[in-house]
Amino acid sequence: MTGEHIYRATTIWTGASKGATTSYDAYSREHIVAIDGKLCLVGSAIPPF
Repeated sequence: MTGEHIYRATTIWTGASKGATTSYDAYSREHIVAIDGKLCLVGSAIPPF
């Protein structure tokens, strides 16, 4: 593949909808990655991250 490809992506943290953070282990890591013209990617991470 040749040439330059540029994409604009936005990461939206959705964990705030579950309320305030009460501890590091309870901290929500849920998020959405949005790219113009593409389907959104729903993601999360395990507590060590």
